[in-house]
Amino acid sequence: MPVEEVERFVDREKYRSFFTKELDIEPVRYVVILHKTNKKELKRYLHEQGYNTWFKIEDRRGEDISATKGTGRYVIPGWKKMIEYFERTEKKLYSKGKRRRARLVRKIKLFLGSRYAPTEDRLHLKGWKIGEEEYAFTAHIDHPNWVTFPFRPLAVLRAHLRRGRGDYESGTKMFYEDELKSVEEKYPSRFKSAEYSKYNSGTQSLPHLVQI
Repeated sequence: MPVEEVERFVDREKYRSFFTKELDIEPVRYVVILHKTNKKELKRYLHEQGYNTWFKIEDRRGEDISATKGTGRYVIPGWKKMIEYFERTEKKLYSKGKRRRARLVRKIKLFLGSRYAPTEDRLHLKGWKIGEEEYAFTAHIDHPNWVTFPFRPLAVLRAHLRRGRGDYESGTKMFYEDELKSVEEKYPSRFKSAEYSKYNSGTQSLPHLVQI
């Protein structure tokens, strides 16, 4: 994915909240631009990948799309084995041609293993519409999160509501590697990675994320 400065194709004056409420105040280094898509398509795809795309207690910043999913270690003993069992069952059902039952098992697996998973961390995406069929996404990892045990409400509030608390570099890399890389290989014209100018560093890039 080629790296270009965000300001080259996102008008600061026209999309002010994207800059003033996100890029200017958070440690954002990379922004992923998605072309030839729409809100409905994006939310459907993220939901199918195990993201929660509706109700969230969060710091809203004028984004058009917001989504989260659990990542990292499960904090409840035995939870990982349960999710692995659903994974095996899903594959077994598909191999036998029982697609309807396999889809049901997949929904349960995503619900418990990703969308509302009791994990140490959560990956959080925010997307702004920046054109007719264009969206700019930032991604960060929150630690701790709302389902971390033992629950620490003050720590969670600080992680969600204070500036500069999320891990944006790891979050962007995870978002690209987990959800977008395989799609980009099929539809390369729909993707672009932009480096925000306040962190412009010439030829530096995230491993496996961008090529200059």
